[in-house]
Amino acid sequence: MKPATTGGAVVAAYKQPKTFEAWMAFGAAYERHEKPEKAFEAYSAAIELDSGSAEAWSGKAQALFDLDRTTEAEQAFRKALGIAGRFADAQIGLAEVLKKEGKKAEAIKTYQKFIDDHPDDENVAAARNSIKSLSE
Repeated sequence: MKPATTGGAVVAAYKQPKTFEAWMAFGAAYERHEKPEKAFEAYSAAIELDSGSAEAWSGKAQALFDLDRTTEAEQAFRKALGIAGRFADAQIGLAEVLKKEGKKAEAIKTYQKFIDDHPDDENVAAARNSIKSLSE
């Protein structure tokens, strides 16, 4: 059986990933190709193999956010932060969810924690801009 091509990524149609790392790679590839449903499935499978991975929970949360499932995304980002409290992707992701949900004060606090924990991160300027717009 020939591999099927999906969004530039070669996926073996007859073979599912078996490792955490493979599911994470699939999730990231689906994110890059703007396929949040598939990214959600891949990160969920990764979590089944390693429920203690902040990266997997954060990936699942981002997929949920992209699917406009903000309540579930918030819960998944919080799960990631419960595992690794300073995980940058989860901090900025949670702040974005809170902003979208209209929870301004909590969003500002979360953006500020991200800035304090990661002052050299490439997303600091965007976080500062979000704080400014939420404060107006």
